[in-house]
Amino acid sequence: MDIQEDIEFEWVHKIGKQKMEKPPFLVVKFTSLTQREQVRKKAATSIKGKDNFSIFKQFQKEIQERRKRLIPKFKAA
Repeated sequence: MDIQEDIEFEWVHKIGKQKMEKPPFLVVKFTSLTQREQVRKKAATSIKGKDNFSIFKQFQKEIQERRKRLIPKFKAA
């Protein structure tokens, strides 16, 4: 899959303190969901096995809390 070169962002910012041995955490809001999914799919294959890099969706606090409560049930299954 080729990723288009003119990906547009609504905004991008760093979070947390920067550590020399690790890349910064970036929060990115894409202008289109199609572009976001292109980047996620490409990243899934190109960063596989790399320890210092990950990519994930950011969810609202309520959703994060609900998922956190489900982890023990998931592990039990």
